[in-house]
Amino acid sequence: MRKLRHLLILASLLCQTTKYGPLAFQHLAFEDAVLLARVTAATFDPCEETLLRYFRPLEAAFVKQVFQTIANIPLSQELDGDNVVGILSSASVAQDLQPKFDQLEIAYGNHPTLPENKQDCGKAAAKGEGGITAAFAFIDPRVLGDIALVSMCDEAFEYPTLEEIANPSSSARDPQGNPEPGYTCDGLGDHDSDWMTSPGGVLLHELLHWTFLLEDIPGFEDIIDENEDNFPQIIDFWGPNPPDGYGPFRASQLRDLGAYVAIQNADTYRCYAQSKYWAWKCGKPFEPAQSEDDNIRKTGVRIIQGDPKTGED
Repeated sequence: MRKLRHLLILASLLCQTTKYGPLAFQHLAFEDAVLLARVTAATFDPCEETLLRYFRPLEAAFVKQVFQTIANIPLSQELDGDNVVGILSSASVAQDLQPKFDQLEIAYGNHPTLPENKQDCGKAAAKGEGGITAAFAFIDPRVLGDIALVSMCDEAFEYPTLEEIANPSSSARDPQGNPEPGYTCDGLGDHDSDWMTSPGGVLLHELLHWTFLLEDIPGFEDIIDENEDNFPQIIDFWGPNPPDGYGPFRASQLRDLGAYVAIQNADTYRCYAQSKYWAWKCGKPFEPAQSEDDNIRKTGVRIIQGDPKTGED
């Protein structure tokens, strides 16, 4: 059985103010990212409105294989009622991890091996309409080979874990014990929003940038466009209309820009997976995001994820 020890997790900050230490936070984010992928893959329906909200029908098979790959479910495996129950009732997502995670390094804060000009935590985005960077990945086969260096910034942990959203602690309740907006299935409301976001969702976004993880999907090199460094990579959409592809409201707009546009954008997968997970967890579907406000309900400010860092500036 594969253990989380195969995942190198670095605590580049010595302490932080929540009830979890940096290492525990990274474990929780990783487990939640894998859980989001497993639920999405196991409950996948190519005709479901949630999928078609974010992607086009001809993109469905590829999207399914992306989540199967992250979840380490063989692409040839047919999912039915029996094995879906087994996948979703696994005692720990630390079991049967994707072998390629051996090449993944996650740091709390800027990854310590990055040069100063690549340390983006706390920086404002220069593209789109701005925002504060919550996480970013340094991925460059010319420099790192297959390794992915992911930096999870303080802003990523402004979001609660999946478990904290579903079962909030007293700190997320009023004096009468009622949960704050955005907590519990009822508190999430009836449509997609960033109330669904967790550090695991933030990390899932970064995993989508990792070409080595996904390159064995049939047709990956033909379907996914090459980046400016000439290798295929799921990247972040930067305008002009919409200004960027972050959050459920803007991510859903990319579907209408044409075939094979939405699947180039990492946050589209994240928003889709979050809606799928909470529909499964809460036993109810969620409607589409209604406005830009749904992108910032939790934090009140734009929290984005830095462009995947490849090559030199």
